[in-house]
Amino acid sequence: MTSHIQEHYHPDGTVEIRRHYYNNMLHREDGPAYERFYKDGAISARGWCIHNKFHREDGPAIEYFFLNGSCAKAHYYLNDKPLSESEYMRQVALLKLAKKSAVNCGVSL
Repeated sequence: MTSHIQEHYHPDGTVEIRRHYYNNMLHREDGPAYERFYKDGAISARGWCIHNKFHREDGPAIEYFFLNGSCAKAHYYLNDKPLSESEYMRQVALLKLAKKSAVNCGVSL
């Protein structure tokens, strides 16, 4: 099992794209697995992936940003399934409840 980071660069040498891989799949558990940057280094887009699937339980799994850093667009995913923001919030609440119940029962999820 191997992990590595792959970067691609703008012609001026600044990072354009950074991807985190684990076993040749986009994967990162402590941040976005995919990041795209403007030439000035500001974030342009980022995506959270677990085992090559868009997934994030604490916010949108895909975000696009304007050059000034404000969010232009956000997409919500759980296990690679696209969801509206309201459905995402409902599903995350259910996941948290299930995890809390499992802990109270001594079960690991």
